Amino acid sequence: MWRTLGYIPSYCKVASRGKGYFKQTGHADAPMAYQNTFLENEGDVLEDNTKVSSAQDLHAMFDVILESFLPLQDRGFYWDLHYKGITYENVKFVPFVIFFKADTEEAEKLCGSYNAHTENVSQLCRYCECPTQDSDNHLADYRLKTKNWIQRLVDRGDEEKLREFSQQNIDNALYKLRMGLHSGQHIHGACPMEMLHAILLGIFGYVRDMLLEQCGTKLKLAEEINGLATESGMRLARQSKRDMPKTKFAGGITRGKLQVKEHTGILLCILAVLCSTKGEQLLRDRKKKNFAEVGLVEDWIRLVETLLEWEEWLKSPTMQRNHVQYRLQYKHQYLMYLMRVVGKRKAGMGLKLVKFHLILHMRNDILNFGVPMEYDTGLNESGHKKTKRAAKLTQKREETFDEQVDIRLQEEHLLEMASEEMNGRKLCALR
Repeated sequence: MWRTLGYIPSYCKVASRGKGYFKQTGHADAPMAYQNTFLENEGDVLEDNTKVSSAQDLHAMFDVILESFLPLQDRGFYWDLHYKGITYENVKFVPFVIFFKADTEEAEKLCGSYNAHTENVSQLCRYCECPTQDSDNHLADYRLKTKNWIQRLVDRGDEEKLREFSQQNIDNALYKLRMGLHSGQHIHGACPMEMLHAILLGIFGYVRDMLLEQCGTKLKLAEEINGLATESGMRLARQSKRDMPKTKFAGGITRGKLQVKEHTGILLCILAVLCSTKGEQLLRDRKKKNFAEVGLVEDWIRLVETLLEWEEWLKSPTMQRNHVQYRLQYKHQYLMYLMRVVGKRKAGMGLKLVKFHLILHMRNDILNFGVPMEYDTGLNESGHKKTKRAAKLTQKREETFDEQVDIRLQEEHLLEMASEEMNGRKLCALR
């Protein structure tokens, strides 16, 4: 199901501040000019210019959104459960939160972690206490962050210690939620690394960039590899085989707007180039000296093949528990080692990246929450379709756009519930 529990509207701070000053003048035109367009307290100017933490502000909004949900954790609710053609009446459900589907930036906001990913930040990881400088270590093993430990530091107001852990000094609204008792991490271990943004858009994108970096992005070799990869993609076009990744890219593998799930096809094109006779000739050309190291081409083939196999395995509907529990961590460490010694990323912070380090935590995520497709955000992207459809039915005026979209969404929801009743299916009744 896809249901909106709460919505946080956005507004222009500068324009709202101007409205606030106009409202404070008491001018007769003020109520008429902005009638029904102000959010509660929007534009109000604090006399002492008090600054409010944006992180705490966000969690204050979460607190309001979750206000009606929290009582259900204690008293539960009754629902007529339809299962395999049988209706079980008055079944009592007592909910708890298993995990949150979120990309890296959203997950860090939920955990109250810093959003900055620079060298000046003490820790990048929201799971553990791994220092930023050791984030590219495939053997890193540090103590996990827990709700009780972070809350204790917040209660003491220990800003210095929180800064060491790259945690905001805020009252985390999500700490009130009942979550799984498999660990004491709470929200810090309930935002699993998902495939869409972290792997396809993150890891796969880094690998492509590392190959082009070694080719020399401004040299002729990179252009030749791009052209050969584009031609290979044309020959590998899936035609009617919808289970094959897209490999046909008009702008090549380096240019143009690429969808997130197209990065698998990019790696497949790169693999075709690495395995082709012409690609090998281009890379081994002694004049260019980029791939003069013995065995480097074979290492790249091994890396790209392993990544493609890894991605396909992560999409499996089932996994053997003993494989995940006893073998997966070593496989992930080997994969990270390959990326380090073969890719040799020099751009930015190298591989001191949060998405690279989070691979080490994937094993526990799978053991705790199931196969990766259970918490992949790709399926949830379709949930925006209703919102986009509702947006088209508004007047598209900035002042009333948010409100009108919300009304259209509620109307569609009510029509769906009415349809269910007309078909003889009872609605959920809270008692």
